[in-house]
Amino acid sequence: MVQCSPTYFTNVMVNAIKPEFHTPKDVKKIAEKQLNLDDVGPLAAVVVGFLGTSYLDLTDLSKLRCADLINEQNTIKDSFVHPISRKVVVIPNGWFTDLLLQYIEWCKIKNIGQQNLDIYLGRNPNSFFLLRANGEEFVLSPKSKKANNCIMQPQALTRFVKKLNLPLGMTPRSLNKGYLINIADQQFRYGNNLTAIVNLEAVTQLHRTTIIRLTKRSPETIEQSVKSLFS
Repeated sequence: MVQCSPTYFTNVMVNAIKPEFHTPKDVKKIAEKQLNLDDVGPLAAVVVGFLGTSYLDLTDLSKLRCADLINEQNTIKDSFVHPISRKVVVIPNGWFTDLLLQYIEWCKIKNIGQQNLDIYLGRNPNSFFLLRANGEEFVLSPKSKKANNCIMQPQALTRFVKKLNLPLGMTPRSLNKGYLINIADQQFRYGNNLTAIVNLEAVTQLHRTTIIRLTKRSPETIEQSVKSLFS
């Protein structure tokens, strides 16, 4: 019988409580927790939900318009292609769709980005989807004040996210990375790696070498596997 030292078990348990990425359960829990925030809860929940269930970054979210993800027939689209970044986004049924509908209702109550026709769930299709409580958009700002600098950054939405009730270490970048790893795990499970890479390129618009580098991680512990499968 193989004897394992106490140090071995200590190291295993330490690894088990230090996940390298955010799981779907983490994203759902933290996104729904944002609903408790005064005044901006539904908006905050949708921002976190998008970051954790797609590869849309803050720049993508700042430029997302209502018609991109809402059908004229008053339904949320099953999927769409971001008009600027060209990332494919699949809207999961269930909790995230519920958060989207809660946010749309919040906009209606506050009369944010509305139009008077019974289409697009009451939203103006040309309006930006994410709007502040006062109706203002999350504008992009120049990276620097130099006249010849045309690089725009999502500084307004970045400031908004920094004020949210997020766990230590959870950032827009880490949420996006968690989405990529979770989707990669699911895609590679079926053995057709070429198809999986093509699918991952579509949702991220990253080069395949970058995808492989970002999704490579150390093997999980037995505790992580059991908790992931059966919790």
